[in-house]
Amino acid sequence: MTTNSISFYTGFEQPKPWSPDDSVATTHVVVPYLMSIQEVADYTGIAVATLHTWRTSGKGPRAVKPGKRLRYPADLLMQWIKEQAERQWAQEEMADG
Repeated sequence: MTTNSISFYTGFEQPKPWSPDDSVATTHVVVPYLMSIQEVADYTGIAVATLHTWRTSGKGPRAVKPGKRLRYPADLLMQWIKEQAERQWAQEEMADG
């Protein structure tokens, strides 16, 4: 018997540890949650127009366009936010140093 499951990883929390049941073969797939540009704007406080400008200039978080709608993979957004924070902290340390 095989059990298949799909989890949506939002990037906001760590994926839960997975332990297979010895009596059941299991396939587990983690799919990144795709956020709309409005969700990203609401979460980050960055205006939708700014996100569009940054996307076209390659400055902001990476986005994909599966079909007609622009989507931001949550894990890539979280990675981008972390990179921005690390860059800011490094600059602050250099200024204080």
